[in-house]
Amino acid sequence: MRVTVVIRSEEIRHSAGVRIRFHRISQHLAKQGVTLNITSIQDLSTARKHKDDIYIFSKCHEANAIVLARRLRQQGCIVGIDVCDDYFSQRQDCRFVHLRRWLRDISGTLDFILCSTPLISQQLTQLIPDLPCHILNDPFDHFKTDKLTRTLKKSGARPQQPDF
Repeated sequence: MRVTVVIRSEEIRHSAGVRIRFHRISQHLAKQGVTLNITSIQDLSTARKHKDDIYIFSKCHEANAIVLARRLRQQGCIVGIDVCDDYFSQRQDCRFVHLRRWLRDISGTLDFILCSTPLISQQLTQLIPDLPCHILNDPFDHFKTDKLTRTLKKSGARPQQPDF
C-alpha cells in the first residue's frame, strides 16, 4: 500500500509539524509494507496519473485541495485530511470562517479524517458525523519534569484548568 501526505509547499517538507506528524511513523509503516510519501500540492496537481492508494491533505486549506481531492476520488483513491489544530469548531470566531467553509466544501469528498487529539476528534465528529475520525497523537518520549518546572517558573506560567 502506498500513502501520500500532501503538504502545502516544498518549503515545509522538513518542518517540525511534518516531522512530528509523518516522518516519525514512516519506518513503522514500512515494516507493515506501507510506503509513505510526502509531496507538495503543486507537484500533485501537475501529475497526470496518481499511483498511490491513499492521499492525506495536511494543512492545505485552499480551493485546489478540494479540486484535487475530487479528482483523486474519481480515480478510485482514498482521500482524507489531517487536522492538527481546531480551527473548525469555534463558530463565534470570524477569523476561521474561511476554514469552516473549506471543511464544509471538502467534507463530501473525504473518506476519513486524521486528527491529533481526542478533543479535536470529538469536535469534528459533531461537525461531520458520517465521517470516520482517527487519532494520531503527537508523541513525546517522556517529560523532563525538572526542566519543565524551571521553564514554567521562568515564564511566569501558571497551570490552568481546562474549561470543558
